[in-house]
Amino acid sequence: MIDNVENAIIQTMLTNGDYFTKVFPHLNKTHFQQIENIELYDKVKAYYDEYQVKPTAKEIGLSLKNIKQDNLKASVIGHFKFLMTSDKIYNIQFMVDETEKYVQKMEFTKAILEGADAVQNDKDLTPIYGMLGDALKINFDDDLGLVFNNDLERRLTYYKRKIQGMNTGVKALDKMLGGGFMKKTLNIIASVSHGGKSSVLAHFAAHRTLQGDCGLYYTLEMSEEETTRRIDANILDIDMNLFKTTPDEEFERKFDGVKNSLGTLVIKEYPAGTLDVLKIESHMNEFYMKYNKKPDYICVDYLTLMKSTRANLTGHNTYSYYKLISEELHGFAKKYDLPLITCSQINRSGYGNRDAGMENVSDSIGIAQTADTFCILVRTKELDEENKAVFNFVKNRNTGILSSCLVGINFPKMRFYDLDEFPEDSIGNGSVESGSFANTSKFDFGEDVDGMFD
Repeated sequence: MIDNVENAIIQTMLTNGDYFTKVFPHLNKTHFQQIENIELYDKVKAYYDEYQVKPTAKEIGLSLKNIKQDNLKASVIGHFKFLMTSDKIYNIQFMVDETEKYVQKMEFTKAILEGADAVQNDKDLTPIYGMLGDALKINFDDDLGLVFNNDLERRLTYYKRKIQGMNTGVKALDKMLGGGFMKKTLNIIASVSHGGKSSVLAHFAAHRTLQGDCGLYYTLEMSEEETTRRIDANILDIDMNLFKTTPDEEFERKFDGVKNSLGTLVIKEYPAGTLDVLKIESHMNEFYMKYNKKPDYICVDYLTLMKSTRANLTGHNTYSYYKLISEELHGFAKKYDLPLITCSQINRSGYGNRDAGMENVSDSIGIAQTADTFCILVRTKELDEENKAVFNFVKNRNTGILSSCLVGINFPKMRFYDLDEFPEDSIGNGSVESGSFANTSKFDFGEDVDGMFD
């Protein structure tokens, strides 16, 4: 099993042409510390310098017989065989990202060590500044972006694409979202304290797990076990308050009935104020190394319990601090091409307010300003008595529809569902029922919204 980055670099460089093309120009001998990897890199470079193409693993294997020192030859050949027979990494973008970080670290380390020597021996520090600058500029991304003059086909393909989101299992919500939560988006569910925010995340994670997707669920409020209890209630169709009295045989029977269709869901607990996007990235990389999969979505319960990677709360007002966190989450979703769903709180004035909007967001309206979709889960005493809830969309980059939809809710099973009496063609038209909960405005697409997603 490959157990470090430099081994993975050599292995992937020999087995994947796309990876080789991206990273080889940025590598040099000093980036490797293990003598066997240094020898293998030298063989790869010598071959490329002579033939200007990537060598195959077989060609490098044949070249190892030319190593003159017998002990070194045996060691390198043994290491080469180990690399070629170990499990390969198939997510090439992951490896490119890891290699970029590795090379940056090696170059920074080199600059710092030479800088320390220069200070100790009273040498000129000017070259060190240049080395640090070069380390900062390391970037394996050679994509300049969309070239307007040339990329006509790319634009037309995008304009005529079928828009697909990661559906929630509730048609009313999916229609508002344009099919579901979209990749590269930050989606925020807001409500009052104990208003059901975590229930939305549990419902979504359960639904997507039943669809076979992979997900990471970070909880900063409840324990891993309590979060799992909510998801179990949904998936196994058992009132979570009855788990104590449910016979083990029934629980196991229900789980056996669905386990073959389940995706991979990992629930990770962090204390409040300790989780940031760098920890999420690190945990996601560990997930990939163990399961050889990348997550299809990420849930975070919830945003204002996280910390920023760029600043401390001390010295910042809550508006700027939580806006920083939302920007970091939004950037993470874009970088890893997935939907990120999280929660926020609204203030007391939003309690029971069917027209709650951005002005009711607690701590920082900057959270809503950064999100791609922002909806408020509204509950009232009357709605609770009827097992219903309202999702009031106050920001929606997916479809532009700013309206409300009424859904059913089964809290003991952490499940949201469509209401038979709620006509689908009324979603987003500015009316939920007579008496309307909706804050009604939407973009005019000039065509039926449904047709955009066929």
